[in-house]
Amino acid sequence: LDTGEDKPRQKVGHPYTLWTDTSDYFKAQREWLRKEIKTEACRTAKFRIVLAHAPPFEWEKPYYAAQISKFADCFFGKNPECRIDLWLCGDIHCPYRFDPLTGDLTGAKRVPTKRKPCELTAKDRRDIHFPVYVNDGPRGAGQTFSVTRIAVRNDSLLVTCTGADGTLMDQIVIRPGKPFEVLNTTYKKYTPYRKSK
Repeated sequence: LDTGEDKPRQKVGHPYTLWTDTSDYFKAQREWLRKEIKTEACRTAKFRIVLAHAPPFEWEKPYYAAQISKFADCFFGKNPECRIDLWLCGDIHCPYRFDPLTGDLTGAKRVPTKRKPCELTAKDRRDIHFPVYVNDGPRGAGQTFSVTRIAVRNDSLLVTCTGADGTLMDQIVIRPGKPFEVLNTTYKKYTPYRKSK
């Protein structure tokens, strides 16, 4: 899925001018997705993995999550139109994972700044009932340019995140309807930061 940018439409002269005028595109993407989830390939798939730039959560601002929930609403809620087994993404340049059964956020420590307070809202967690795995990125909290690999097995997904230097950062097994099985990790339980009042 194309999740667009994390900003609404910008004025002429802004570096993001025309990059964020995506409302018509997102409507078309929503229609495409509605047809796609009804195909036999999707309905009979052993596993369904969404590959997107951004996580479906709200982090610093509500814009991203609001846009994603409009065109990908078929995945959200307790009884979604289409159940998915994994949302694989990046964007926040900090590796972490969300287990929908335990509600745990686990990952590399991310220190808030004035520009990036790192907020995760409770509303988002209530609407998301699928695993989310976020890869690293340049100038993030983990190793820059880490690699996440997904091995599809008979009854599970094996997710392995390795640093550019070969260090194993995280390895888990995802089984539908069960909490993550952690095989090896350097991650810690993540407590979402809140904006100071």
